[in-house]
Amino acid sequence: MAEQLEKKDSNFNTLRDNVNQLETQFEKLREDVISKLKECSDCIKSAKQLCHEATE
Repeated sequence: MAEQLEKKDSNFNTLRDNVNQLETQFEKLREDVISKLKECSDCIKSAKQLCHEATE
């Protein structure tokens, strides 16, 4: 019985660790995506500005 509880605790600890790793990876991915979207937005703004300046 004690062995089953230890295995259950071990399984829950592993699950908790996996969930924490997933959360960390998700947060990093989210930050990376936001950063890339900002870069794209800046490029679009620059292109629009150049087009505007070229037609003046």
